[in-house]
Amino acid sequence: MITFLQFLKENEDEYLYHATYQVHKNSIAKHGLKANSNHKNWEDSKKGRVYLAKSPDVALSYAETSENAPEKHYNSGIVIYKVKKSNLNSEKIQRDSNVRGDEENDHTVEYHDNIHPKHLEMHSEHDT
Repeated sequence: MITFLQFLKENEDEYLYHATYQVHKNSIAKHGLKANSNHKNWEDSKKGRVYLAKSPDVALSYAETSENAPEKHYNSGIVIYKVKKSNLNSEKIQRDSNVRGDEENDHTVEYHDNIHPKHLEMHSEHDT
């Protein structure tokens, strides 16, 4: 069985994805994705982490089904960012502690640091 970090390195896609709401675009362009952001869309989201998905579809599904997003944020639309894995410190990537089960079924990870705006690229935008 391969390790979690080996899986991340061997996965064909060179990117990880983060979906959020259009209302946050200006802040993200200026500050990037902040691990200590006050914008947590799930009850079990923890400070000090940026949650990333291994595919844009998974990222989108989390934003579409958020438990805590204010309605005006949700109604602003969803934007998906991508970040090259090579621009992240692999020592700060961990399995998503909120996901239970074996590593082969993990679709999200935690990044334990901020992600600088220069490392973020727009992947897609969606209406809600």
